[in-house]
Amino acid sequence: MPSVTFMQRKLSELVSASQPGDILFFHYSGHGTQVPDNSEETDAKDEALCPTDMNCITDDDLRSILINLADGVKFTMVADCCHSGTLLDQPEVQISGPKSDDPDAPPQLVDTFTASAGDPNNRDVGCRSLPTDAFLTALGERLGITVAPTQVRS
Repeated sequence: MPSVTFMQRKLSELVSASQPGDILFFHYSGHGTQVPDNSEETDAKDEALCPTDMNCITDDDLRSILINLADGVKFTMVADCCHSGTLLDQPEVQISGPKSDDPDAPPQLVDTFTASAGDPNNRDVGCRSLPTDAFLTALGERLGITVAPTQVRS
């Protein structure tokens, strides 16, 4: 069951087992919220994931896990939930890559994923959903690697 304890333990294990050159991917679809925070947040709110036990994993909790990533490990997180845009907004987290207004930018990830699903009228594309294999293949292509099915752990 995807509870706070389970998710934090598995994410910590993933980070601990990673080595330079590894590419880690974390996907969350579910509820997101904001909770009061009295420290570093300018809006006095932490953003948080709300797993099935309805406890919260705050952006501070994620940061305390991800700060342990070894140099040379790439981490990608996709959070399909409310308030996800600032889950990883602190200085320790470096988000890099071209922005959409850059004329020299390669196609955005969503374009790559849509193309990997084929027909733009495809039901999966219309529902903003892609099969996992198509998603990971497209992500691997953007990262310049081949992702074999045997390399995927859930």
